[in-house]
Amino acid sequence: MARDRYIPEVHVWRLLLLWVAMLGCFGVLVFRLWNLQVAQGMEYQRKLSKQSLRSVRLPGIRGRLLDRNGERLADNRPSYCVSLYLEELRTGSVTRTVDSVMDMLYRLAETMDRPLQLSPQDVRLHLGRRTPLPMVAWKDLDETAVARFMERAPEFPGAELTVEPVRVYPQGDLACHLMGYVGRADEASMTSANDGEEPEKFHYYLPEMAGKSGIEKRLDGVLRANEGGKLEIQVDVAGFKFDEVSSRAPGKGSDAVLTVDARIQRAAEAVLAGERGAAVVIDPRNGDVLALASNPGFNPNDFVPSVPAEIWNRLLKDEARPLYNRATGGEYAPGSTFKPVTLLAALHSGKVAADTRFSCPGYFQLGSARFRCWQHWGHGSIDLQSAIRYSCNVYLFHSALA
Repeated sequence: MARDRYIPEVHVWRLLLLWVAMLGCFGVLVFRLWNLQVAQGMEYQRKLSKQSLRSVRLPGIRGRLLDRNGERLADNRPSYCVSLYLEELRTGSVTRTVDSVMDMLYRLAETMDRPLQLSPQDVRLHLGRRTPLPMVAWKDLDETAVARFMERAPEFPGAELTVEPVRVYPQGDLACHLMGYVGRADEASMTSANDGEEPEKFHYYLPEMAGKSGIEKRLDGVLRANEGGKLEIQVDVAGFKFDEVSSRAPGKGSDAVLTVDARIQRAAEAVLAGERGAAVVIDPRNGDVLALASNPGFNPNDFVPSVPAEIWNRLLKDEARPLYNRATGGEYAPGSTFKPVTLLAALHSGKVAADTRFSCPGYFQLGSARFRCWQHWGHGSIDLQSAIRYSCNVYLFHSALA
């Protein structure tokens, strides 16, 4: 006869409590999973997306400089570049990715018949600092190189022809000191904000031009776009781009119309050709500066996008100081340009009249000092009209002391 199995009552309660505890833990786990994945899922997804977002500032388009008749003195032109999108060229480790990129660069250089401009170290540096951004391999390609690339573009996945604006001075060295030149802007100057707002911050800044001298510098705030473009991209755990979230087109700076007349500027510079000097032409009716010339000069196109060391050193070592603006920086005696002021003052005082005559022996003696006339043998006895005609220094000395 089978024996009845007897389970003590205390053991039943223990088993029941154990099951209740297990069910409670399981319920807490299920609730926690539901809370994380359902109730707060969207919030965590938003935070995760925000952590993987990178913002890129796109350069604005610089405004033009025009003379009073609308002739272009400074403008922008398209520069054709070949850029590599490294997210399409990565092959596992950094070393293998660098090798893959260099292999494509060698093939591109051969295809376009252009010298290689990037080294493995450059590629590695880009991977470390600007991973999600395209790497510009060649800039300012000519029509032949562009045609060769486009003809075989399908053979180079991850390589793309891009266009960026480049500053250009259509008149060459005309009014170079007045125009000045541009250089690469620092990141701090690329942030802008409306009054009372914090400047917009970005993870990456693409190169932008800023005025470094002349009107390019003086009117930099007018010529540069107040608001650059913005690109938001999503990156993976390795930092490579895998999606473009949003974009904002870059703005354009304002054009500036100068009082300078390019025709008069050319004439002034032609007078100074081969000599060191300066010439300024002003409209006496309103004070407009029609020309401002300084010689010798330089070609501001040499400074775009950056001046080569060879050209920069040559400009600095040149004894004629071609970078020096003699028209605004030089200190010169006014010379004969002040003679009309002296004569007007003498006429206004009544001490000198149109028929007043003074003798010019070629010099003027004042105490122990002797001041020469430009015509060393003198002009003889001369009246006011003849003094103006011949620009007699001695007549003006007498008039000033009359």
